[in-house]
Amino acid sequence: MSRITEKKNPFTRDFGTNPTTYISRTVQQDEIYRSFIEEITDDKVFFIVGQRGYGKSSLLRAVKEEVGRNDEWIVIEIRSNSDNLIHELAATLYADLRLKRELTEMEFDFSLIGIGGSITAKTKNKIEISSDEVAVKKMLETAKRQNRKVMIAIDEISDTKAIRDFVALFNVCKGESLPIYLLMDGLYKNTAALENVPDLTFLKRVQKLEMSPLDISEMFYSYKKHLHLMDDKNQIIAQRLAEMTKGYPYAFQLIGFYTWLWYREDENLFDDFDEFRERLNNELDKNLDSYVYHTIWDELSPTEQDILSIMAIYKLTRVQDIREKYNEVFPDRAKMTSGNFSKYREKLIKMSILSSRASTQLGFNLPRFEMYAIMNRNEEIVLKERI
Repeated sequence: MSRITEKKNPFTRDFGTNPTTYISRTVQQDEIYRSFIEEITDDKVFFIVGQRGYGKSSLLRAVKEEVGRNDEWIVIEIRSNSDNLIHELAATLYADLRLKRELTEMEFDFSLIGIGGSITAKTKNKIEISSDEVAVKKMLETAKRQNRKVMIAIDEISDTKAIRDFVALFNVCKGESLPIYLLMDGLYKNTAALENVPDLTFLKRVQKLEMSPLDISEMFYSYKKHLHLMDDKNQIIAQRLAEMTKGYPYAFQLIGFYTWLWYREDENLFDDFDEFRERLNNELDKNLDSYVYHTIWDELSPTEQDILSIMAIYKLTRVQDIREKYNEVFPDRAKMTSGNFSKYREKLIKMSILSSRASTQLGFNLPRFEMYAIMNRNEEIVLKERI
């Protein structure tokens, strides 16, 4: 009989969902929470930056829930793909009964912008609000009088007009000492694009939490617990599984999901670990390729793709060796100098595809991404007989 008796898989293979077996990022979560709640800094905005599958959304929502437990705070999550984030914020603030009661008593009429109904009592004294921006300011002023603060959370931001308009208004409100705080997450390329908008360069000075790989030991303990791998022999299995993730949260979920599923049906699953690992790698490749890697690959320039394929095929880690092999494979292209290479190197590290092991060493940061780079290589890069 299998050791696993639970009916529900604690892991998930669905990309983008909040998993049951979420490994918290306590340090980062506490840094944001303390900055906002305890005001240990003057920061009113945080960027959570990271690659797909690194748990940006999970961290954002964990902070949102923690702050929301404080009665003095109004916490709102706004859809990043909204055509008008300012209007959505105004409507959501107005729906908060704590603010709405006072706004009604002061006879603010927001009907002109499509929020609430027209004031009927004492109509001659009503104050008509005709823009979303003014509405938001009036509501924030009301929150300030009530000694409340407002935190806005935006998941997966991108450089759109709606986002730019919203962030610009946030900056104005912050400058007027209104109680508004902003927590956003997004991909490196999107946050970088937003920072370079002429009127939003203040974002360059915003605190950024860059999502790093999860701690392998925490994954190890989670696998031990949820896969029932507690004895000495099976603890080694749990350690191997954790190492296969390379600290990548989505891989952690996938490996846990399939291992739990198969181990529940077959207690002898690990008798031939090599066979099990090959089966697991096949599922990893299918899911990672479909949900993450093809998108990451398409966002890379042809030169960046070629660098990664050369590293994977020839098993190169030294920067000098990578440059030399690139120049050998592409003799008709402009020479890859150390100056040129450093730009590609920096971007690939910021995208969490590569990690810098030393000033002259690089390695793949994402599990099995080297296999994807080989399978999708430029046809000019000849595949070695033995990989």
